[in-house]
Amino acid sequence: MQNLSISPYYRHANQTLSWLGFDQELYYKNNLKINYDQLQENGWIDYEPFTYSFNSLGFRGPEFTDEPCLVTLGCSLTFGIGLPYDSTWAVLLAKKLDLKLVNLGVGGTSNDVAFRLAYSWLPRLNPKIVVLNATFSDRFEIQEH
Repeated sequence: MQNLSISPYYRHANQTLSWLGFDQELYYKNNLKINYDQLQENGWIDYEPFTYSFNSLGFRGPEFTDEPCLVTLGCSLTFGIGLPYDSTWAVLLAKKLDLKLVNLGVGGTSNDVAFRLAYSWLPRLNPKIVVLNATFSDRFEIQEH
């Protein structure tokens, strides 16, 4: 039986990375050449480097606890590809609601992955609020049986 709760980032569990997925140094440097004015306007020229820190389960953020929490699900917008952790919408909302955050976002993922993770994790957490940032309807997870 497949473990439905496994994070696609599990190989990065307990690691901190400088770049991830399409957030690559080469792409950033190329973007500097092509979109310098737009990057400067949005404060991404002399930005403070940030990292992607994964908990022991392979999800971005701190370890899960049994405290009441906000659970967020979705794709790279929820995960925060290309963003410092504290700038993600999930973190900003959790702070506004004064709740711990469990971010189950996965970059490039589909709604069925979000539902699979919700099905597996919600009974084990203490969610006060669950928010799904729905992704593109034509994305699907392919499972081998």
